[in-house]
Amino acid sequence: MDVLPNTSSSFVPKQTLITRPEATRSVFGGLVMFIGLVMLFASALLYGGSFLFEKQMIGQRTTLEKSLQIQQKKLDVKTLQDLERLDSRLTSARILLNNHITILPVFDFFANNTLKRVRYKSFSYTFNPQTQKIEIRASGEAMGYEEIALQSDRFVTQGDLKDFMFSDLSETFVPTKKVSFNFTGSLDPRLVSYVNSLNQQSLGTVSQPLQ
Repeated sequence: MDVLPNTSSSFVPKQTLITRPEATRSVFGGLVMFIGLVMLFASALLYGGSFLFEKQMIGQRTTLEKSLQIQQKKLDVKTLQDLERLDSRLTSARILLNNHITILPVFDFFANNTLKRVRYKSFSYTFNPQTQKIEIRASGEAMGYEEIALQSDRFVTQGDLKDFMFSDLSETFVPTKKVSFNFTGSLDPRLVSYVNSLNQQSLGTVSQPLQ
């Protein structure tokens, strides 16, 4: 009987099989793609939110600017109207003040510029609105013709009395010799101006009586 030679028979491969990591790469690639999609979605949301927020802020800013412009126009119109009314009142007050006269300077004038030997028995005045002058009418008496001439010179030198005239001169001897007269004239408007009177008072200007 023939004996078969001792041969080793085995189905186990003598070389180690190399495992390919295809499944691992597939899982890793899927994870990376998922993360990328998540980041893309998040970026899209962030961009969309920023865009909507910017539009909302622009809209609010536009609305606020329009509201401010409307309020400014209302304020400007009201302010202009108030200023116009104030200017009109100031203009009216200025006109009234400039046209206002005071009579006190009339009496001060005659008190300070009448000679001691001349006196008035009657005195009246009227305001002429056309000429803005105070028209004077008076009657009086002096100790003589020389005093009337000196009084006339005094008025000429002083300068505020315009178009004046002594008339109807007549002598009387009761109880002593005197010369009676009538007097007419007009005062410079500046003398009776209330504004000028205030200015003179503020400057301390005081008329000195005639010595």
